[in-house]
Amino acid sequence: VKEHINILDSLAGPQVEQIKASLLKLFQDKKNIEIKLKECYADPNERARMLDLLEYQVNEIQRAQLKEGEEETLKTQKQRMLYVEKIANSINKVTSIADDYANVGVLGLLNDCRYSLDMISNLGEEYQELSDRMDSAVLEIEDIIDSGRSILSNLYYNDNELEDIESRLNTYSNLKKKYGADIQAIHQYCEESLIKIDEIINNDKLLDSLQSEMAIIDDQITNYCKELSKLRHTVANNMQKDITNELTDLSMNGATFEINFDVKEPSINGYDDVEFMFSANMGEPLKSLVKVISGGELSRFMLAYKNVVATHDGISTLIFDEIDAGISGDVGSKVAVKLANISAKNQVIVVSHLPQIVAMGDHNYLIKKYVEDSQTVTSVTPIDENGVVCELIRLSGLKDSESSLNYAKDLRDKANLLKKS
Repeated sequence: VKEHINILDSLAGPQVEQIKASLLKLFQDKKNIEIKLKECYADPNERARMLDLLEYQVNEIQRAQLKEGEEETLKTQKQRMLYVEKIANSINKVTSIADDYANVGVLGLLNDCRYSLDMISNLGEEYQELSDRMDSAVLEIEDIIDSGRSILSNLYYNDNELEDIESRLNTYSNLKKKYGADIQAIHQYCEESLIKIDEIINNDKLLDSLQSEMAIIDDQITNYCKELSKLRHTVANNMQKDITNELTDLSMNGATFEINFDVKEPSINGYDDVEFMFSANMGEPLKSLVKVISGGELSRFMLAYKNVVATHDGISTLIFDEIDAGISGDVGSKVAVKLANISAKNQVIVVSHLPQIVAMGDHNYLIKKYVEDSQTVTSVTPIDENGVVCELIRLSGLKDSESSLNYAKDLRDKANLLKKS
C-alpha cells in the first residue's frame, strides 16, 4: 500500500518531484522556526541566564581585540627572546674575527691577499679571475659581518616583555579553545552571539515575527499540498479508466478499480494517503487490492495494471500463474498480446496451458509432474522450436496431422511477427 502513492507520482512526471523538493525546503525552514519559537517561549529566568552568558562571551572576545597575523608575530618574538644568548654567542664569534685573529684582523689579512692578487691581475686571464673572486669574497665577508653587527645591535632580552608576549599568546589560545579554531571562527561566533543577544532583548518582537513567518510557511505548505493532490487526482482518474478498459479487454467486465484518497497531516510527501481498491465482480464491495484478489484474478489484474503503468512502478520481473484460468479464444489472444507488450521492457515469466500464450514465449520450458518412489517430482525441461510446435498441437487438442502442424506453425509465426512489430 505504501508504494501506491509512489506509483501515482511516477506517472505524474517531474512536476511532482519539484513540488516535493519545495515542500522539503519549507519543512526544513519550519523546523528552524520551531526551534527559535521554543527559545522564545523558554523560561524568562533561563533567557536571563543565557543573556548574561552571551554578553560575557562577547565582551571577552571584544576586549581581546584579536588581530590577523598578530599571533604568528608574537610566536616569532618569543622564539627570539628564548634563544637570545645562543644567537648572540654565534654572531659575536663571527664579528669578533674581523678585529682580532692572532693579533691581526681577518679582514686586514684578506685585504693584504686582495692587494697581492690585484698586483698580478694584469698578467693573464687566470690571475684576473682569481683577483676578482678574492674581491667578491672580501666584499661578501664584510657584508656578513655588517649584518651580524646590525642583528647584535637590535638583539635584547626583557623579562617583562616576554611575560607580556606569553600572556597575549595565552589569550589567543584560550579564546580558540572556547569559540573557534581561528580568528575568523571566533569573530563569527561573536557576531552570531550579538544576534542572539538582540533576539533575547527583543523577545516579544521576535516572537511576533516568527509567528508571522510560520503562518506564511504553513500557507505555502497547504498550497503545495493542494497542487500535488490535484496532480495525483488527475493521474488517478486516468489510471482508473485505463485499467478498467484493460480489464474489460480481459473479460473482467464486472471488475472495478478505484484509487481511494484520504487526507492526513501534511508532510514532505503532501497530505494524500492513497490506496488502490478493487472489486473482481459486479455488486461486490471495493476492498484493498492487496487483500481481495485470487490467483487468476491477480494475474489478469496485474497484466492490465502493467500495460498501463509500463516501467513506472520499478518492477522489472513479473510472474503470471493461472492467468489463463477461465479464458479462451479471443480473450486468450488478447492476453497473449498484452504479455508480449510487457515483455518488451520487462522480464515476464508465465505458466500457461493456452496455445495463444505459449506461442508468444521467447524461451519455452515443459513442466511435468510425476510420482517416483512414492514422491511427487516436478521436472522443468527447455524445449526447442520443434518442441514448442508439438506442445501447441497438444494444447490445442488437435490430432497429429499436416493441418494441425500447419496450424501450430502459423500460430507461432504470427506470435513472432507481432513481437517484431
